[in-house]
Amino acid sequence: MSGGAFVVRRLLAAAGLLFLLATLTFLIAYAVPQDPGQFLLGRIAHPSTEQIEHANEALGVDGSLFEQYRRFVADLVRGDLGLSWASAQMSPDGVVSGDRVAPTLFRAAAVTGSLILGAALLLVVLALPLGAMAGARIGSRLDRALLLVSLAAVSTHPLVVGIVLQWTLGERTGLLPAHGYCPLLGGGGPDADCSGVVAWAQHLVLPWLSLALLFVALYVRMTRTQTAEVLDESYIAAARAKGVSERRVIRRHALPNVLVPIVTMAGMDLGTALGVSLYVEIVFGLPGLGSLLVGSLQGVAGFDRPMIVGIVLVVGAAVVLANLAADLVAARMDPRAATVSPRAGLLGGETP
Repeated sequence: MSGGAFVVRRLLAAAGLLFLLATLTFLIAYAVPQDPGQFLLGRIAHPSTEQIEHANEALGVDGSLFEQYRRFVADLVRGDLGLSWASAQMSPDGVVSGDRVAPTLFRAAAVTGSLILGAALLLVVLALPLGAMAGARIGSRLDRALLLVSLAAVSTHPLVVGIVLQWTLGERTGLLPAHGYCPLLGGGGPDADCSGVVAWAQHLVLPWLSLALLFVALYVRMTRTQTAEVLDESYIAAARAKGVSERRVIRRHALPNVLVPIVTMAGMDLGTALGVSLYVEIVFGLPGLGSLLVGSLQGVAGFDRPMIVGIVLVVGAAVVLANLAADLVAARMDPRAATVSPRAGLLGGETP
């Protein structure tokens, strides 16, 4: 398959998955039995049927399944995810107001994105060189030590790692903030002086470490295995026979081939990283998507359906787009990755 056809195929597959994700998310949320009008009538002890129907009409959830789905798709195309039911209020003249879902999601996604991107940077800085060194020295003390440490890191839940780091480096020593989040552009932080890149990074160092340690352990082992396999190839032996230094062999000949499966694995692991970030956000009190989801599920009047649907769509879209980007980058690094069978699955990958 040509490079252009590969890109078009991946783009169409991603678009189809996003549409399917939006439709299934709406249908599942619609199927949950709930009276949305209770959010507007929370202060009324025993609202009448007429009051509930009026509140549902005000929220726009009184129509049929098709009518609500039509409005959902139309609003989604415009980037409008609706009104958060948990914040909805109705004035005496029947006007409904409250927080819009999209801006709230944008702020929370920025926090979660900062957490994941920082952890990813630590992953690249630590896992790739350590894994490459271990793969080039199979059986050495360094290799055995890294395997032991990575096994311990993989076996420890990120929640436990976060609590230990919070207590040791945060609360006990005071070296780093143990709780809270400082916005990058200021405003809304724990104190009036919480602004700027330095304060933002200081509040995220411990969350970055908590999230990164699990994946560093996984990618060290993955890089080690891939490096050991690549170093057994004939072209590596030819380079060594020409007198190329071992460092240059690893950096210029081995690592480029090791990175292709690593990039593909990274795209698939974004969903896992988003799930793990939930625990990290709770431990450190970060106002990200995970904390927002927990709050939306714990409403007194019921589930905040628009917010939950928005979170699912944002997370699902991030996973789909990350896999798309990983496929395109891998194909750019190795054109053979774009050669797939016509019977390949929706996201690619050759079918035997």
